[in-house]
Amino acid sequence: MNLSPSLLVAASLVLMGCSAQQQDTVAAAPARAPAPQPAPDPAPDPALLFAAPGEPLPPGGQTTVHATGRNAFSLPAANLEDAERTRFVIGNSFFKRNWVQAPASTTARDGLGPHFLARSCGGCHVQDGRAQPPDFHNPLKPQPFAGLLMRLSIPGEGPHGSPVPDPVYGDQFNTEGVLGVKGEGQLRIRYEQVPYFWTEMFDLKMDFVGDFSLPPTRINLKGTYAKKKFVVRHYQGEKLRALLLCQATPKEVDNAKTELRTALGK
Repeated sequence: MNLSPSLLVAASLVLMGCSAQQQDTVAAAPARAPAPQPAPDPAPDPALLFAAPGEPLPPGGQTTVHATGRNAFSLPAANLEDAERTRFVIGNSFFKRNWVQAPASTTARDGLGPHFLARSCGGCHVQDGRAQPPDFHNPLKPQPFAGLLMRLSIPGEGPHGSPVPDPVYGDQFNTEGVLGVKGEGQLRIRYEQVPYFWTEMFDLKMDFVGDFSLPPTRINLKGTYAKKKFVVRHYQGEKLRALLLCQATPKEVDNAKTELRTALGK
């Protein structure tokens, strides 16, 4: 079959148009959408940390560990995942192990000093609880002062309302030092016992300071019974022996104890 030149030209133009259309289609194809990114971890549900007001749950919510033994404060939160429990165990080991003076063969637990109270956190916080004061009733057993922390400050107030540390000793009095370094000092404590107890009767709180075992020879009343706010001082002769306070503030109770100590020459 013979084709005319004009027909060949028309066919060529059609093929060129189809090729161009295909190329345009390929070039205009949309790019592949990026892979979706994982969503960030959501904020922890407050219900996992604290009990809602009015709910019959412990204040710690689902973190509460129902244990009352001597290791109660040493246990991890009840709702920790396995990975979090592993981190807890590692952190707990740092809390209990003794730190050493640098340089040392271990680089993970060195850096103690130059002053300190104890060589480990657990040296003060036994069983992860509050530190206990020395047992003054056992004079045969030396009692460290690790559990009796003394804070130091100078007059004034920090930028956030906190005390201002001493410019030389800082904010903590450290009684121990590393090899070749003396502690900052030693503590000596003397105390006198003042009998004290309190009770609540109906809507009244009564504080009893001193010895009420003997009847007083004289009583001094300050305040009024009607206003339910008064202080009664018990005397033996001219000597103050006890104070009874009604609806007193903690500051007023402390002042009463100081007044009695002064009167008794303690």
